[in-house]
Amino acid sequence: MSSRQLDHFVSDKPFDPMAVEDLTPEQERLYLASQWQLMWWKLRRHRLAVVSGLVLLVFYLVAILAEFVAPYALAYP
Repeated sequence: MSSRQLDHFVSDKPFDPMAVEDLTPEQERLYLASQWQLMWWKLRRHRLAVVSGLVLLVFYLVAILAEFVAPYALAYP
């Protein structure tokens, strides 16, 4: 065993489980956010993911509107 002193802080105040910790506005915003909001905030930080999502959205719209986008009719001779 080593007699070396540990480098950590121990408070001399008694523990009070009912004490309320003051939150910063940023912490409060994070704690009150829904899972969808947290996911959207993380996704928005990744530009490649946002661009890829927009490309996928265009592909899906073209697939849905394929009859109007297609240059030829189905019964073209």
